[in-house]
Amino acid sequence: MAFPPVVLLTLQLLHPSTVPVTPVDFRLMPSGAVVAESGHMDQANTPHGSTDTSQTPTRRSSRPAAGDAGPARMQGYGTDIPLSFAVRQIVPRGIRVVYGPGVTPETTVSWTGGKVWYEVLRDALKPQRLRLLLSGQTATIAR
Repeated sequence: MAFPPVVLLTLQLLHPSTVPVTPVDFRLMPSGAVVAESGHMDQANTPHGSTDTSQTPTRRSSRPAAGDAGPARMQGYGTDIPLSFAVRQIVPRGIRVVYGPGVTPETTVSWTGGKVWYEVLRDALKPQRLRLLLSGQTATIAR
């Protein structure tokens, strides 16, 4: 007989040695877009919004739909989250992100959808006095 996950979790918490444990994948963002972070590359393509610092999934539509003339408007939001996390939420796959000198990926930002991805990111960077520079498939965040 199969038990619902919540029942198994409750049993595991109450009686840890009696319930078999099945591995669960809690990754928030599967591989896709390339993002440079503190000297290493990170992969992500699934968007997730965040309220305060808790992570709540949201939808992102930054790719043009069939027949559209340009990128779709972003949907979702993030409030007081690290810049590196916001970048993974906002920037579409295939865009390389570079942090310029003096830019700290841990800086907290907030973002709100309703515009194309690069406008959403620019708006998120403004309060921190950061700029977004686009060149081909590279987005540079600079002071």
